[in-house]
Amino acid sequence: MPYNATQNNALPTNRLKVAAQLKILMFCLLSAMILSVIDRTDVNWDLQNYHLYGPFSALTGRLGQDFFPAGFQGYLNPTIDLPYYIVKMIWFPNHPILVAALAGLPFGFMVFCVFNVARILLPSHGYVVWCGTTLLGITGATCLSEVGTTYDDILIADFILSALWLLLASRAPSYTAVAGICAGCAVGLKFTAAVFMPGLVVMAILLMPKIKHVISLLAWMTVGFMAVWGWWGALLWQHFGNPLYPMLGHLFPA
Repeated sequence: MPYNATQNNALPTNRLKVAAQLKILMFCLLSAMILSVIDRTDVNWDLQNYHLYGPFSALTGRLGQDFFPAGFQGYLNPTIDLPYYIVKMIWFPNHPILVAALAGLPFGFMVFCVFNVARILLPSHGYVVWCGTTLLGITGATCLSEVGTTYDDILIADFILSALWLLLASRAPSYTAVAGICAGCAVGLKFTAAVFMPGLVVMAILLMPKIKHVISLLAWMTVGFMAVWGWWGALLWQHFGNPLYPMLGHLFPA
């Protein structure tokens, strides 16, 4: 087999890039965990109303037995709140510091995504500008106030920013597929994330002019959406004849 210098030299470079990314990721996650512990565990109204009840209802078969105990929010897809419920109520019910630390992980990953988007959009500016841009992106009052909480906006941002990062990083079909799945999961977990979809599609059209790429992105978005929402929509249909119950009752008489 002939010697390929380019191929041989590329391997250490790729390994160094992966190692650097892992170090940055670990720094972001650990910093976010520390910040979340400083802020302590959260007891916001949404948590007390439905962020714990939703997963409890889904896991214990209460759907169809309880009547609006958490208002209409009790019928929203509980998948997004399952990780927090499992950590807080099942795994570590008597370890609030550990719960607070783990609750900071979504913020850490969001910081990692913002940093990588900055690297792609400002490739020649170096770490000082990348870090400064990242700080501007993550230090809004609303964002910082939600670190370690169950409001879920940061968790949804993880999926949206992952999709944005992947679309910017490569035109490869595999990147488009994962980006589409991430975007679809965001909408499946929280319908309000749909406001970001037109922007992602327009960006895909600008970056990938061929219509087949855009169709592929839309198809993978659908896959991601159904992967996290499909089971819940089916349960609502089974119990109430409306996959979006209690919304759109005029279209799905329950």
